[in-house]
Amino acid sequence: MKYSKPAVTVILCTHKYIKYAELQVKSIKNQSDVSINLVVSIDSNNIDTIKKWTNLVKKYFNENEYKIVQGPLSGFSQNFLSTLINVDTNSDFFSFSDHDDIWEDKKLISAIKMLLKYDNSIPLLYGSRSKYVKNNGEFLTYSIDYKKPKTFKNALVQCFAGGNTMVFNKKLLNIVKDIGFVRVKSHDWWLYILVTGVGGKAIYDNKSYILYRQHNENLSGGNKSLYQIFLRIRGITSGDFRSWNKTNIMYLNKNKKFLTDENKNTLHNFSIIQDGNIIVRIFLLIKIKLYRQTIFQSVGLFFAVFLKKL
Repeated sequence: MKYSKPAVTVILCTHKYIKYAELQVKSIKNQSDVSINLVVSIDSNNIDTIKKWTNLVKKYFNENEYKIVQGPLSGFSQNFLSTLINVDTNSDFFSFSDHDDIWEDKKLISAIKMLLKYDNSIPLLYGSRSKYVKNNGEFLTYSIDYKKPKTFKNALVQCFAGGNTMVFNKKLLNIVKDIGFVRVKSHDWWLYILVTGVGGKAIYDNKSYILYRQHNENLSGGNKSLYQIFLRIRGITSGDFRSWNKTNIMYLNKNKKFLTDENKNTLHNFSIIQDGNIIVRIFLLIKIKLYRQTIFQSVGLFFAVFLKKL
């Protein structure tokens, strides 16, 4: 019996052409034991940018293996979500890609093997650690190993993995399509919220198959230095975090029919935490057991609730 390779649609979103792009496209093409369908969404009207990306993709992929589309010009998360909502559903699995990482050859098949251990009739989302590297590819460190359970009570207050590590099944894609375009802060965070909220499964791999380049052109980074940790805690207690949560709550309330009964109740209490008095906020934080993945992050979460910044 002939072995059929899993079909994976890789959604690569970009807003410009950079010198590292070819390494990323080449590493996608070199994925082992999978059949790749590449969708490149270019969030730019610049003719030169579009031409460079088109020529690069043509260099590695046949005409029936790729598609190049126009982004919505609304930021990186909206580019990913817009592309995902409009993507064909012929593949078995779906994956996000940035424009300047490098994937190890077994990145996708390793994720799929983990996904296949679970019931494919429910929404499934895989995410993993990353290897942080310098511009020249020199190893820096690994991303934090998130060991706590991956649940809706965690998803409401943080994402569990970078979007560039994520692979997910058609069940989750269909829910994203049913809900439609949303203007949330992060596409990867939104998928984590959805998969846990609807009773699906978020699967975390503490191994890494991706080289995540740390440089000034990154739209978001992953440095684990004390200074970066401080910045992240400060970000949690800023007004931005509260604004992002309000947006998430708004879209979740509009789509409560997708949530489990338990998670509807958690969402209701989470909404009250945002606007209740300090006693109510602290009481509900303890009652519904919201949590982040590390001690530093949990301290930041407590101060966000205490200062009414959640």
